Amino acid sequence: MSVIARGFGEPVNVERTEDGTLFVSDLVRNSVVRIARGRATTVATIEAAVGLALRGTSLYVSSLASFISRVDVTTGAVERVAGDGTPESTGDGGPALEAQVETPHSVALDRDGNLYLEAQGSIRRIDAGTGVITTYARVDASQMTFGADGTLYFVHGDPRFGGGIGAIAPDGTVRRFFRSSTFLPTDLVLTANALLIGQWRPF
Repeated sequence: MSVIARGFGEPVNVERTEDGTLFVSDLVRNSVVRIARGRATTVATIEAAVGLALRGTSLYVSSLASFISRVDVTTGAVERVAGDGTPESTGDGGPALEAQVETPHSVALDRDGNLYLEAQGSIRRIDAGTGVITTYARVDASQMTFGADGTLYFVHGDPRFGGGIGAIAPDGTVRRFFRSSTFLPTDLVLTANALLIGQWRPF
């Protein structure tokens, strides 16, 4: 194992482009960092940055300070997508910019560019065309990723109760693959033939 970059406060999430460039959220340093050709540079300063989702030059960043931003990775321009910093979940059926989003840990993009966010006991969806936010499913989901068929895979965990793995099919059907009181997943990555899960620590 080799070290790609040092000097992070608390790196939380990583997105990778086809050319190998990495984008890393740093919770403690309130930043999003680009790592390319062995060099790390700050792309944007965002309070309590955690979740990342990349599409083209748009990097969506969720914040534990209860908002979501979009960063243009070519210019560094930052614009608010949802939330005003109030730790509540409100505004379903209206513009995401006028809604409140409670400490979203994770974001994910489907193939149509719609944005999904973890929302303390539910998953919410921001329509790419209209900007309207709605509740997509009422499940706990600390991290999420989409499969090629449109299935949304998610993990959830609580140090008090353990965690599990689940999926939501395009028709809305929810499946639970695994759950255990000694399982606390931190992340998931979908490859061509496997779902890889990160485990925080053994119990």
